[in-house]
Amino acid sequence: MSIKARLIKIFTIIVFSFIPQISWASPAILEEIPSKWLLQDYLGQVATWFTSSSCSNGLLMMPASASADANNRFWSTVLSAKLSGKIMGVHYDNATCFISDFYLKGD
Repeated sequence: MSIKARLIKIFTIIVFSFIPQISWASPAILEEIPSKWLLQDYLGQVATWFTSSSCSNGLLMMPASASADANNRFWSTVLSAKLSGKIMGVHYDNATCFISDFYLKGD
């Protein structure tokens, strides 16, 4: 291996060692009637337990950056789906278990 090739290899290793690793999101969608879900409010951050998500104990959480209005809308949507027996949809990150979007399905 020539000196030039070795220098390029060393330079490449050094450059890539300073680039932080990228955490790729793992988007997932959950659609079900939330009859068995448990809602909890942890000082303004809403958590939902016992969903059929692959997260530990079915935990899905609103991100800490979510507004109080977004948390209230999520809470209301879950309760509405529970009472009406309608299907609720949740888009979430499978790696962090944070909810990114949610909806109530029509008939």
